[in-house]
Amino acid sequence: MTARARAVTRHSGSDADPRLAAITRRPKPVSPIETMVSALEYLSPARARILGLLLTATQPGSCGGSKVLQPIWANEMTDRAYQMVRLTRLLDNRVPRNDSDPVDDSLEWRITSNLTETMRALHIRTDDEAQPCSDLLRATVRDLVELFGEAVGVSGISTCIDRLDLPAFKRRALVLMASHLVVDILLHAAREHRSPQLLVALDQPRCGVARLSVGYDDHAVPFGPLDGTYGVIDDLASLLETDIIYRADRLGRFVTGMDFPLC
Repeated sequence: MTARARAVTRHSGSDADPRLAAITRRPKPVSPIETMVSALEYLSPARARILGLLLTATQPGSCGGSKVLQPIWANEMTDRAYQMVRLTRLLDNRVPRNDSDPVDDSLEWRITSNLTETMRALHIRTDDEAQPCSDLLRATVRDLVELFGEAVGVSGISTCIDRLDLPAFKRRALVLMASHLVVDILLHAAREHRSPQLLVALDQPRCGVARLSVGYDDHAVPFGPLDGTYGVIDDLASLLETDIIYRADRLGRFVTGMDFPLC
């Protein structure tokens, strides 16, 4: 079974799953969409424009590629939109700005524009077309930290990213995976009130295998999936034919990583 087939199967589940009956009896949780709508009421006009631009890169159906993967991409976009709302609210609350200042000329707007264009550059023409991913990966994680790092107390980011070409659908999965992991650390930092520096690396530890590592240098900050909601990460990992691992490296720094095949 191919990586795409495994990811689609994992995402779709089975209607015969006996757990569905138990799920239907649970109280209905507040949906991410309801949370996003509520959050928009409290954003300043300047930050609402920032968020609006970020959300233009989360429109289902805009990613291209085969139809079989569209549910996975749509699910990722919905989750990313929700996280952008959360981070923009933190930015607005903790780093207030003067709404009389022009938004279009601000550093925030330029970073947001760059981040949005990078996400759009992940558009898939053909799933298996080989595409370079290193520059997009580096730009995405740096822009996320530059835009939201001050609001959550992250002190900066260090990257060490080797050149790597991947099929277009895997390139998209890899960059989005790194994006979600960085966002997760930003939200952890906001909750823990610490100031870690992020570490993002992409290398090839051995022939035919690449490794993505996302972590931070603060030994006291916990790591792992925030709120246990990592269905999107699981889907992206499946497309890369791997699983995500949370660990401490030899220096005691917390790292989220994965090794994935290049063949």
